[in-house]
Amino acid sequence: MQDIRIVNNLRNHPWQPRYITYYEYKSMDNIIPKLLSQQNFSLSFKIAPLLNYDIQSIYQKYAISNIKRLPIGCSKEEEEKLYTILFYKLKNIPNISYITIAKKAFKYDKNEIGMKFLEHEKSILTKIPQYIEHCKWDKALNLAYETCDKNVLNTVLDKMIKVETIKDFISIINKHPKILQSVIDFLKNYNQIMPKGDDTNFGTEKINFENCLKSLKNKEEYFFYLLEKIFKSDSINERKKCVRIAKEIVNNNIIDKPNFDYKFYKNYLNDLDNSMKFKIDCMDKKNNIIKKQDLNSFDNSIYDCYKIGVKADKYEWIENQNKNLFEMGNKKLSYLRLRGLAENGKFSVIENMIKQYTLKKMGLSPINIAELFFEFKEYDRAVEYIKQIKDSQYYEYKIEMLKYMEKYVDALEVIISDRETEKMIFMVNDILNKRPDLRIKADELYRKYGK
Repeated sequence: MQDIRIVNNLRNHPWQPRYITYYEYKSMDNIIPKLLSQQNFSLSFKIAPLLNYDIQSIYQKYAISNIKRLPIGCSKEEEEKLYTILFYKLKNIPNISYITIAKKAFKYDKNEIGMKFLEHEKSILTKIPQYIEHCKWDKALNLAYETCDKNVLNTVLDKMIKVETIKDFISIINKHPKILQSVIDFLKNYNQIMPKGDDTNFGTEKINFENCLKSLKNKEEYFFYLLEKIFKSDSINERKKCVRIAKEIVNNNIIDKPNFDYKFYKNYLNDLDNSMKFKIDCMDKKNNIIKKQDLNSFDNSIYDCYKIGVKADKYEWIENQNKNLFEMGNKKLSYLRLRGLAENGKFSVIENMIKQYTLKKMGLSPINIAELFFEFKEYDRAVEYIKQIKDSQYYEYKIEMLKYMEKYVDALEVIISDRETEKMIFMVNDILNKRPDLRIKADELYRKYGK
């Protein structure tokens, strides 16, 4: 019965009948492909269900055939009209390969209808190459972002940057803020594999990473790039330039981020600017604190530069610079001066300065001087200042310092003169166990302090 229905359909087709016998029909192979090769779609549609033939392939061929018949140079409206007719017929057909139809449309230079069918393709990874091929960057970037695969996004960016001008590339990227960080990473990586310098060659055009970053809408990224460059650059002039631009950014409040701490960065950049001014002065021939060729010393902290200056007998100049630029506290500056003298082995000068200015005026305490002498192994001088420490919180600490220096007699005196507790007896016995020869001295101290 099914065969008879097929034969009747072949014979009774209104405009392309096939007058064949039943036996001729039975001897035929691939009847539907033959009908399709003759563009007889209506007959193919009728008999395909009877033969369990893949109906969606007939619809695809039907759509492609109609697209192919569109005249060369047809209008956008004509393409849209045909698309509407075809999609209405195809939308309820399962498993239609819209990408196949789109590719054929592109092949026949019917890009408008091709793009419309491409939008219905479900596979993102299938669609992206087509959008790239036709420079539909917005669609390609959006789909690449949806994949959450950085490699896919980088592929789109790589194709895009080789086709578009730098100006157009940046203009397109600025419409997609959600991929901005990925774009920055992409440009950075390209710089890393290129020769040293900021210029990267793509085709006939040079791409300067910093200029790209500057042109992107996210000024925060450019700001932090400048901060990073300040410490990486081998040129002092380049560092000064970066500080100046970074200060302009924060002073003009052009970073549109609610959590950006303008006050902190303004203070930070001012300190950094002052630091550079100070270090440049340190390189002056009159001061010669930092050698011009020694950029590593230029990266030293202000504290380290101060120390070098103090050791070079430039303390008065350091003090003036401090007042003008940094306002380091009296205590820090005084200690810095003494430490510089200690590193030069001028311990008698330190003692004379303390007598002349007094610890109080210098903002220092006996513990500061005791630790300084202790560090430089001037133990006799350290003992003198340890005995002046009255703060109870340093009691055990100063005993340990004395024991470390093997100043056991002094340790016994500090213990016995300060304490009347069981702990005092324990601490005395601990020393006497190590040095039993000091028992007579301990008894003298007991009598001296009425213990």
